[in-house]
Amino acid sequence: SDDPSNLNVELELPIVKPSTDGTVEQIEACFLLLDRLFAHGYRRVQLTIDTLDVYGKKLPGRIGFTQEGMVPKHMVVKES
Repeated sequence: SDDPSNLNVELELPIVKPSTDGTVEQIEACFLLLDRLFAHGYRRVQLTIDTLDVYGKKLPGRIGFTQEGMVPKHMVVKES
């Protein structure tokens, strides 16, 4: 979750339109967004990715992120 007081922001894919998955346009947009966030003083950027997203799993490594862990899927409970 976003926390300006701790200079922390969480992003989710797609950052730009889904049709740009795996393209140079997507990488450039991510670099520009990260540059802006760090210019505003943010120190930590978290990226949440669906493990089934093929292009999404490649993107973090291409722009310099490191994987720190995996969050297990949450249980979905349907109200009756």
